[in-house]
Amino acid sequence: MASADLDPRIARLASTSLCGQHLRRSQIADIQEIVTSLPLLSRTELGHTVCQHLGWQTPRGSNRIQLAMRVLEELERLSILALPARKGPERGRQAPLSLGQRSAPQAPLEGPLAQLEPLRLRLVSERAEAGLWNEFLERYHPLGYRQPIGCHLRYFLEDRQQRLLGCLLYDFAARYLPVRDRWIGWQDQPSRPLERVVRQARFLLFPWVRVKCLASKALGLSLRQLAADWQHQHGVRPVLAETYVSQPYAGTCYRASNWHYLGQTQARGAMGAVPAKTPKAVFVYPLQRDWQALLLAPQRPARSR
Repeated sequence: MASADLDPRIARLASTSLCGQHLRRSQIADIQEIVTSLPLLSRTELGHTVCQHLGWQTPRGSNRIQLAMRVLEELERLSILALPARKGPERGRQAPLSLGQRSAPQAPLEGPLAQLEPLRLRLVSERAEAGLWNEFLERYHPLGYRQPIGCHLRYFLEDRQQRLLGCLLYDFAARYLPVRDRWIGWQDQPSRPLERVVRQARFLLFPWVRVKCLASKALGLSLRQLAADWQHQHGVRPVLAETYVSQPYAGTCYRASNWHYLGQTQARGAMGAVPAKTPKAVFVYPLQRDWQALLLAPQRPARSR
């Protein structure tokens, strides 16, 4: 498309890097045309259409729908296009969970860590197990349970007798996190491979489990298998993990597991628009030695078909 034919709103964009994806202006115009010319499609259907048009697939062949939805919503925020109204409940709302006996408190589990080893982190994939995992989070985690959006991994922590000790959740990284971006070197980088960074969104040891050093041991175990599990499930190998710790917690187990403390968030939400209630401590952990080179490498523009 000739520059003279571009929508002036696209031509005036200061940057064409959206949600970590470097796009050409002609590709943004293609996305705008898709939304305009297919008014009967839902938001999700538009997202899949954009993925097919631009070749946004994982190495396993599935559409990168989460990326497409974020790009579409960012373009709507920039007034480049107008998406159809959402159908059903707004994102973030969920039906109240029914807490049953299966997640009820259990007898105290105490003693030395060696009596529980070897520990195991087990991926949660079956629907019934996911329901139990959800119950535990809702019942015992200070932040409760919220339905994960997009790519994520749920884990159960088990001891050698297959007793459940806790839960972990990893999902996609924050879009805007200045203290992290400065540490990586992303201040002046137009494109950011955010799909290579994952967030530990929840970490819970059940309140009846009182075993010294179990938290740092569980964190270390998760970091050793996270990259391979994420690549197997989602087709991209992450190179950096991040997490945020709210007051009054000090992040002691993260320090003991050699996570790097970077500083505080700037009282803004993970998506960069909704203010957070209080700043949080930011910790990161590189998952491989050349993490920084991979995160700073120039990103090739998405191909157009």
